[in-house]
This record gives sequence, C-alpha cells and structure tokens, in this order.
Amino acid sequence: MRHARRHRGYGSLVEIYDPAMDTWELGPPLPAEFRSGNSSQWICSAMMEDSLFFVFGIFSSILSAFDLRTRSWSRVEIVRPPGVSFSFLIARRDRLVLAGLCNANLVLWDVNYKSFAYKRIGEMPRDLMVCLFESEDDDAKFASLKCVGLGGLIYVFNEDHHRGYPACVCEIGDDSVCKWRKVPPLPGPVNRFHKVIAFCSGVSLHPVVADDWPELFGSFSDQSNGGIGLTLTKLRADVFFGWTVGIARGLNIFHASFATSGAYGTAAYFSLWLHLPHRHTESPEFNIPGFPETFKLDRSQLSSHLRAADGEDPRSKFLQRQISHSLESDAMVCNTVEEVEGEGLRLLRENSGLSVWPVGPLLPPDSDSPRGRVQSERVVEVVKLVMEKGRGKEMRAKAKILKEMMRNATRDEGEEQGSSIRAVDEFIRAAISSRMEKRNASR
Repeated sequence: MRHARRHRGYGSLVEIYDPAMDTWELGPPLPAEFRSGNSSQWICSAMMEDSLFFVFGIFSSILSAFDLRTRSWSRVEIVRPPGVSFSFLIARRDRLVLAGLCNANLVLWDVNYKSFAYKRIGEMPRDLMVCLFESEDDDAKFASLKCVGLGGLIYVFNEDHHRGYPACVCEIGDDSVCKWRKVPPLPGPVNRFHKVIAFCSGVSLHPVVADDWPELFGSFSDQSNGGIGLTLTKLRADVFFGWTVGIARGLNIFHASFATSGAYGTAAYFSLWLHLPHRHTESPEFNIPGFPETFKLDRSQLSSHLRAADGEDPRSKFLQRQISHSLESDAMVCNTVEEVEGEGLRLLRENSGLSVWPVGPLLPPDSDSPRGRVQSERVVEVVKLVMEKGRGKEMRAKAKILKEMMRNATRDEGEEQGSSIRAVDEFIRAAISSRMEKRNASR
C-alpha cells in the first residue's frame, strides 16, 4: 500500500483505503475507550510518518495510534495538560501539537509522539481570541471553537454560523515560535452555511477536481438536462491557486492571476521563490534575477522561511509549482496604480510575460466602518509622531502626491476615467475577446 493511505472510524469499525487498488479493507476496531464517543464531534486525528494514524478524544484527552504497517493499535494514553477543558491534536511535521482551551484561552503544547511528553509553546493573543466571539461572558460560547492544522499552520475558528465564521491562524516556526494573525472573513454571498466542516490536507485538490470539473460545470450550464443555466466565462485566482489555470484550460475559458501585493513586490516574490538566488552565493547581499544589477537584497531582509528554503522543502515545492502555473495564465490583474508603480509594472510584465492590468488601490469592504476609522485614526497618530521629527515636511509632500495619484487613478466621472478604471475596462474587454476567440476556435 502507498503512503497516501487513509482510514476512517465509524462506530467501533475501522476501514483502510488503498487508493492504488481503490478498495477498502476492514481493520481492527477502535480501542474500547473510544467507543462511547467516537463521532467527529468527539474525536480528531493526526497522521505521522505516513504510517501512524493518531486518534484523540477532544474532551476525554485519550490518545491511541494505529500503525498501518502492523495493523495494530497502540496502548491508550492520556494527554491532558493541567487546566485543559478540551483540546485538539494536530500534526506538525515530525511533531504533534495539542491546542487546548485552558482558563478561557487557547494554549498550544508541543507533544513528542513517542513519549507523549508535552511542552507549552505559546497561546493565542487575547484580542484575537475575543474577536472569535460576540461576548466574553458566556462560557457556552467556547463550544463552537474548533482547531485544524497541518505542518506548521494551525487554524482556529468559530463554527457558529451566526458569526460569519471568524478565524485566526498560527504559524509555528522551526524554533517553535508562534506567530498569530486573523484570517480575512469569507465573502458576503457565501458566508452563511448550515454547518462548516474544515480540514487541512497536503494532497492537492487538482487531481481530485480536474477530471470532473468540465462535466460538473457542463451540467450547470445545460438547461435542457435540468441544469441551472450557469455559464462560467472566466476564472481569477491568486498565486496560491495557480492550479486553477489547468481547470480553465480544460473548460476553454479565460484565466487571470490576481496579484494582491503590488507590482514590485509580486515581481520580487516570484523571482525569489522561483530562483532562490540567496542559495547561490555566500555573500550577505545578492541580486534578484530579472531585476537591474544595481538592485540587491540582504539576507536579513528575507523571511525565515525564504532564508531556509532550498528548493526541496515542501514550501518551496508548493510555491514554485503554483507560481509556475500562475505564469501560464492568460493575464494578470494587480493591486497597484500605474502612476505609482510604473517601474514595478514594467518589471512584472517583462519577467512574467503576461499582460498586467493595474486595478488598485483595492480597499477592504469595511474601510468605512467604525473599526476601520479607529484604525485610520491610530495610523494618523503614528504618522504625526514621525512627522514631528526629521523630514516631516518632505514626507507630507510625498504623501500628498501619492494620495492625488491614487485619487486620479480611481476617478470615474463621465468621460474622465483614471488609469485603474481604464485598466478594469481593458481587462474585461480582453477577457470577452479571449472568450470569443476560444469559442470560435472550438467550432
């Protein structure tokens, strides 16, 4: 059997799937300690070494591992740090992580999967914990708290559908340092479900959906067969979903990559991950392929993940694959302004070989909300503090120029259209033109 094997529990039964043979095999039942509460609401699981499948009781804290090589369960252990109400077990490369509610806060422990010794490595910042719930007073609110994760990422979310599914993510570095941030909310049209089931997988979705995607959307668009009359005309995705280019090709539709980080940053990001130039020199400074020779970066300016990347690590392989797919797109839209990032757009166009339309600045939907105004006021305070010292006058002058450039770029008053508005129109025309060409070519 291959390492991609998975097994699942239902009641006291365990079945093991062999993807090579497309068959299920009945395995030994779950240990007796699990059988009184073995639904997905009471247990979670984690895979280690491609052969050890851990099952963990969320509320009971009991733990056992199924060895796919010997087809046997290990002795049941209890892994419950003091004060934990409930917890989730998550695979983290060659370690396990326990994420548990302890004294009304979410705490993380590193767990040795051989000795089951645990060590506290961090906890969720209080402000992020509070943002997951409407009230701090109701103890029952924690019942909707869930955790999933894989590798060095742990996602914490509230599955209560009345709250729009707020979520946070923790990135655990090789040194076990935890970095937390809030995950952007789901878009309005799709943020209401009866129930959310979240999971993490190291298996790409592309092999799963690629073969069935045209048939799926064909049934949507064919009203004569009871379809809903939906016609998919284009796909737009950021670099992490570069695999959607293949789906667009299969559907014979227009595909656009979306660069959220601006032109200069995107061009540098692509080049750094594709070429890993810092690996080819011992010097602290190095050039970036595709950039002027006079432009250099220092190793200290790189993220810890990029500094450690060698092209064989999982992060490098994933990003290089997705970036390469994105560069096979029909076009790219970029969150920037032509007048502000002219040189950056030139580099991005030359290095990617794509038509790039600057359609920024894109603002978050809640930029005018009270919270957005509070954040803006805080920014103003910081800027004032900086400007009171040093080159305040010069900075104010440059900021005024940039503000005017952005305002002009998004101007849409009759026949007066800014560069970003024109770019949006040109992008739409290009997508329509491409669609017509593909349709004519298929006849």
